Amino acid sequence: MTMMLSKKSIEYNFSRIFALIFGLTLYLAISAASAQPSQRLLLSDNIIAETQQLSVRKQLDVISNINTQRSADAKTLIDLLDQQHVQQPLANIDLLRLTLLHCFNLLEFGEFNQAISFAKQGEINAREFKYDTARPYFIQCQAIAHQSLGNTLQEQQLTEEALRLAKRYSEKQAIVNSLYARSRQNTSLENYNSAIEDLRFALDIYGEAQSQFQHWYLLPISYIQSEISNVFFSMGEYEEALHFSELAYKDISFFGKIKSTVTLNLALIHIALNDKAKVLYFLNKAEDFSKNINIGSERDLANQYALLAIIHLYVDDYDIAEKLALSSIELFTK
Repeated sequence: MTMMLSKKSIEYNFSRIFALIFGLTLYLAISAASAQPSQRLLLSDNIIAETQQLSVRKQLDVISNINTQRSADAKTLIDLLDQQHVQQPLANIDLLRLTLLHCFNLLEFGEFNQAISFAKQGEINAREFKYDTARPYFIQCQAIAHQSLGNTLQEQQLTEEALRLAKRYSEKQAIVNSLYARSRQNTSLENYNSAIEDLRFALDIYGEAQSQFQHWYLLPISYIQSEISNVFFSMGEYEEALHFSELAYKDISFFGKIKSTVTLNLALIHIALNDKAKVLYFLNKAEDFSKNINIGSERDLANQYALLAIIHLYVDDYDIAEKLALSSIELFTK
């Protein structure tokens, strides 16, 4: 069936399909770019043992930075700190942040209902420990879980509540995260101007968010850049889309799972620009990256197969495209 599709049909439907899949690939539980550990540590093959040599707060910083990139390693470190807490209780603020990180890590593995429970308990603990500034982050985690479960109304209400509290407490990291989430909602509704406005404001205050006194959770700037690229692509502004994807490609947070995602996005943009040589270049890059990256989440793997299917279809690899599409459908169905 796939082989019967004409080039004209592919090109006609491409932008809408890409906007959907591109947006799905950017759904990653948000990871912190603040309090950045060394790049050597984040890329280390021995990251578990090396991180355990650090203070609890520095361990939490590492977990934040690898949660969406090396989710399985993040889970191991979270479990180890949970075990440590049983033997020697953590300070309230560290325990609160560990709970928050655990909430976002659950999202990576599709444990959405459990993440909602963690988020609700985390907000209760934030009130009890008198760290109300942490509340918008727990609400954000809950909003993402509802989005994944298809509960659109709850997602929108929680995102707006998180943004309201973030502004009330002057939590720049939470403001950035909430603007990103709201922009994605607007993009899905084709409210592109509102989405761009939110993302540009998030970029404007990103430096302040990074230097926030108490670090809780901040998505990498490459996620904002990638989402701006997605919006511009949806608007048919392909050169602008390319610019922001290239910025994400060069960012320090370009490691782990996002390496494959952003590289595939660049290949897709070059399809729209009808530059087959660049498409093949980034396709090869993405497939090389994938060999050395543990995707972990079946949801992320399904997204990747879908993107690869589109690209292989464009370069006339019909059999490969069909196999990838079927694999993606199987995983999404599961």
